[in-house]
Amino acid sequence: MPEQASSLSDWLTEYVQGIVEHPESVQVREVRGQVTVVYQVTVNPEDVGRVKGRRGRVVQALCSVVELAGRNERLRHVIDVVDDQAAAEDKE
Repeated sequence: MPEQASSLSDWLTEYVQGIVEHPESVQVREVRGQVTVVYQVTVNPEDVGRVKGRRGRVVQALCSVVELAGRNERLRHVIDVVDDQAAAEDKE
């Protein structure tokens, strides 16, 4: 199953890079728990709105695709969108 998870991360990275204005700043980090897989998507602060979409429609659609693709693992898949600035502040 790890191959599937890494391919989901790769797919998510490529997709998000395609919809943002600063694709070089996109990073997807996969955090696995016992019952949940969280994909932390870090983007440029200017691109957060593009990834979330109006009323969260884009990120909801991405969550649906990732959830369906990963359903064989019997884990919950979640996408968390974070901007570069917030990620840098968390590291300090």
